[in-house]
Amino acid sequence: MRSFCNILIITFLILATTGCTPIEAYQAIISSDMTPPMVTGGGATEQRCIRIICNEEITITESSFNLSEEVGITEFIALGNSVEIWTTDALIPGRQYTLEGILTDLSGNSVLLTMTIYGWNPDPPVLIINEFTTKGSKRHPDAIELLVVEGGNTAGITLYDGISDDYRQRCILPSVEVVKGDYLVIHCSDIPEEFEGIPDEHQFHMIDPMGLSGNNGAISLYSSAQGDVIDAVVYSNRSSSSDSDYQGFGSSSLLYKVGQLYKFGAWDSLIPEGAISTGSMTATRSSCRNDPYSDTDSAEDWHTVPTSGASFGENNGNEIYLK
Repeated sequence: MRSFCNILIITFLILATTGCTPIEAYQAIISSDMTPPMVTGGGATEQRCIRIICNEEITITESSFNLSEEVGITEFIALGNSVEIWTTDALIPGRQYTLEGILTDLSGNSVLLTMTIYGWNPDPPVLIINEFTTKGSKRHPDAIELLVVEGGNTAGITLYDGISDDYRQRCILPSVEVVKGDYLVIHCSDIPEEFEGIPDEHQFHMIDPMGLSGNNGAISLYSSAQGDVIDAVVYSNRSSSSDSDYQGFGSSSLLYKVGQLYKFGAWDSLIPEGAISTGSMTATRSSCRNDPYSDTDSAEDWHTVPTSGASFGENNGNEIYLK
């Protein structure tokens, strides 16, 4: 009832001030922007800069935003449908911050924003997913190994069981200096096996670990929780004929994940036959990247090792399990 009354008031004002006919006034109302702006992306882009991207042009005032952790804001720069927010101090790499504020479009429509921001990492290493097990046991739980290709600091780099906008569990790496050739292990179970020979500071745990999906899934590595995908694997024991609704992947969720990884160039196939096969995997028969490593974003880079051939923290073996 209130919305109807507001429309009547707006119509009366348009008629009174413009001399429009009722039809013209109605057309003016329905063609006006009455929808608040929507955030389509954003995050830290430098150590002191946060960028928010919206679906339309927005306006900003100095009192529009505040940031948690007692970090001050020095400047706002409106850039059409985005805004840069500059902070008094450098955001700590990988640390989580909460940004709150009000976004207003050119028509005066506003929306309250609460957004999680992660500090910018100026020196990230180059990492690849190098080994994983998805059929773990109590003695050998599920784990994922990363290989450091170029050194740097791991702060904020995020590993997903899934992808950044659809995941079961994730691990946001803390600040650790690593060098070329280091191995990092992420434990995916609530009963993690600590690998001897791997420094404690190179072993991490999923937040609220639950184990990996045994037969069908996707694992992805991002530059940050809000960053770009830098590596990924898709694994499956299915075929294109396994179902008619999800291209053989068995669920809309996995099909979506595979589609997104394909879209962003992180995996080269949209069918289960192009995934890493899990048919022969066990708790000690891990899936390993070929050594020396290749990275074609395809199952051709991978093989299942023989029983007890898992090599977390060591060079991958190239011997292949034969049924």
